[in-house]
Amino acid sequence: MSLLDQIKILIPIVNEQMRNCQQNVSGFPVTMLCLFMVLSLTGCSDSGSSSSEKKQTSVHIETVDMTDAGKTTLGVMRYLSESIGQRTAGSEQEASTKNYIVQELTNLGYEPEQQQFKLTNSSLNQNTDSYNIIVTKQGNGSYQLILGAHYDSVGVGTGAIDNASGAGALIELAGRLKNNVLPYTLVFVFFGAEEIGLLGSHAYVTQMSAAQCESIIGMLNFDTIAGGDYLYVHGDDSGYLREQALTLAAYLSYEFRTNPGNNPEYPKGTTGSWSDHAPFHEVGIPYGAIEATNWDIGEKDGYTQTVEQGTLWHTAKDSLTFIESAFPGRIEQQLETVISLVTHLLINLELPENWNNSQCADKQLRNMISVGHRHPRH
Repeated sequence: MSLLDQIKILIPIVNEQMRNCQQNVSGFPVTMLCLFMVLSLTGCSDSGSSSSEKKQTSVHIETVDMTDAGKTTLGVMRYLSESIGQRTAGSEQEASTKNYIVQELTNLGYEPEQQQFKLTNSSLNQNTDSYNIIVTKQGNGSYQLILGAHYDSVGVGTGAIDNASGAGALIELAGRLKNNVLPYTLVFVFFGAEEIGLLGSHAYVTQMSAAQCESIIGMLNFDTIAGGDYLYVHGDDSGYLREQALTLAAYLSYEFRTNPGNNPEYPKGTTGSWSDHAPFHEVGIPYGAIEATNWDIGEKDGYTQTVEQGTLWHTAKDSLTFIESAFPGRIEQQLETVISLVTHLLINLELPENWNNSQCADKQLRNMISVGHRHPRH
């Protein structure tokens, strides 16, 4: 039985023990209690449980300390959105953001690569450049997993949640996973120029070698991961990353949702092609997409993020000053939850069996042709 299947079986057991513990334990943080129970389902069990029963319901989940994960990521968000501000594609502010991210990754002990690509900046009416920032954490085995987030913004608001939140989380994850030995290689990619047509992620995908493309077992995208009413994780039809993330979230008592499928344009569990996961999906790479929004309101496409304040991204409301006033504590809590879930997902990830994406080169060619024809949500 796979680890994922074991977790699914254990979720109701853990939930029942949580209820029993809450009746008998006071002054003990719920999250720590849950993690304790993940490691050992004996702490709050009925005294009559036999050792054989406990052995049958035991499963090892490697856990890590997530102290201050939300706080430090919020600090990066604050610098990007307030000290730098709007970071439109090709602007000096986008370049300043690139330099900041490169320095942060260098401070963590990585050697960042800068991938240059051309774009047309309509506000400057001239050809200019943007960059993807890439760091690789070598693992065991031949597979790669891409973690991606864009660092540019639109020209309204300060781009706090869209997408200083995702870029900040990626820096935090790069630091927290630096010393973990994983059975696959992690590639962190900070994309430029997402807001004007996914140009950074498209440049990355089209410049991959066929061998690299065939080795990538998934892409996990972080776009606007705080601010909305709920946290979501979506995926492609295979559900490879989505289902593992949702199962682990339930096991850790984190509230994560997925698109419920109330809008027929976006089938249940999936999302649209409006962010940097799309070019990877187009060449056959499974994706997971994390965001904070509300798929139950508005046109039920995830665009309207909150009941109380409506849409935040791409508006003047996308600033820490506004969001922290409207929803005190929400951003830091959501950041910590996302980083914790993803960290635990990556160190416990079950790799796909007999992975084969041998048609990648042909799909890359089609991806080059199709750029600019994706359906925008915002």
